[in-house]
Amino acid sequence: MPMFRTCSLQIVGGGPLVQYTTKRNGMHVQMLRHANKDNEEGIEICGVENEFVYHHVTGLHGDQKDTKGRLRGNHNGDFMWWRRTLLAKRGDRLHAYETWRGGDVFENHDEEAPFGYIPDVWPDFQRKSIDMLMATSRSVNPKLVEAIEKGRIKDVSMGAIVGHSYCSIQGCFRHAQYKNPNITEDDYCEHLRHLKGQFLAEVQAWVYEDNRDIFGVEVSWITQGVGADPDAKLHHVVHAQEQLDSTHVVRSMNTSVVDLYGLKGN
Repeated sequence: MPMFRTCSLQIVGGGPLVQYTTKRNGMHVQMLRHANKDNEEGIEICGVENEFVYHHVTGLHGDQKDTKGRLRGNHNGDFMWWRRTLLAKRGDRLHAYETWRGGDVFENHDEEAPFGYIPDVWPDFQRKSIDMLMATSRSVNPKLVEAIEKGRIKDVSMGAIVGHSYCSIQGCFRHAQYKNPNITEDDYCEHLRHLKGQFLAEVQAWVYEDNRDIFGVEVSWITQGVGADPDAKLHHVVHAQEQLDSTHVVRSMNTSVVDLYGLKGN
């Protein structure tokens, strides 16, 4: 099995990007550079020729609502606030969404078989989504890569560790206990035990688990069933010489995330 290596990504803005192959120290490597700067020295994104295929995907959304504008969770009944959770600053000074950067790529959340990594992740403020660049290994799972390239597989799902959570139903004892470190799933209320993801007619509200203090660990291609977020999809496969329609897919390690993404005040 090839070794997966996350390289430092240091290109900022300046228009769309292209992927190309060059030779360094006798080895073919894949690179990224700005499409309109032919003489720019690109940055290495993979140390093995054609080892990875790169994909732009939407991983999950914040502030999800139903068609009537009521807050609701995803298909699993999990909910994340856009600013309060996904854009929140952690103790390590990272925004929560940044913790997915460098994480693994799996199939159906099977942690026994990683076959890629996440070079970069960024917020889309218009859609209130967390988008990412996925690098999927050709050699480890060639049939999956072929299915993705042919459009047969489009769904993805992001995995995270949740620090604490609480019930969405006001008046429930779990509604105000989200900061209690001793609370476990064994202490879940009846709502989260039996009604998570359902609409509670008597209070005209959705039952969902409001997740806080998250740490992203992986993203998976969903090949069985559907993902928890129905709008978490593949945008397109990034082939060599194909423009990647994002100016912030690769961010500068020397540029403040606050300045780059306009997160002032969070």
